[in-house]
Amino acid sequence: MDAIIIISNLQSFNPMSETPKYDLRGANIANFADTVQGDQKAVQHNYATPQNLAEAAQEIQQLISQITQTYPTNTEIEKQTFVAQVDAEIKKNSRLRSILITGGIELIKVLCPPLGIPIEMGKKWLETDNLSE
Repeated sequence: MDAIIIISNLQSFNPMSETPKYDLRGANIANFADTVQGDQKAVQHNYATPQNLAEAAQEIQQLISQITQTYPTNTEIEKQTFVAQVDAEIKKNSRLRSILITGGIELIKVLCPPLGIPIEMGKKWLETDNLSE
């Protein structure tokens, strides 16, 4: 008899009597609080999709040719403007920055194989350090 009463009560129980204030469907949020009392911390990791080296090189080449068309490199001033524009694009585009860093690290490992192990150790140390913050 008690079980029937509990089931009956569960069916009539409505935990959300109000409509929600926030529509977070499709949001990229791990923690959310309307009113925070005390401290609340959240860590959000945005991982880029893995990309092979050929695709990365092609993307960099397209960017350079695009900038070359906009900023010709015939004179010294034009070359300086081109370099400044590439630098600004790298600072603005986090994906491009990641590609260049990864490509640079791989180049160092190819040119000097003994550095491969310390580089990987440093990468893992930085990853674990970033996770603990």
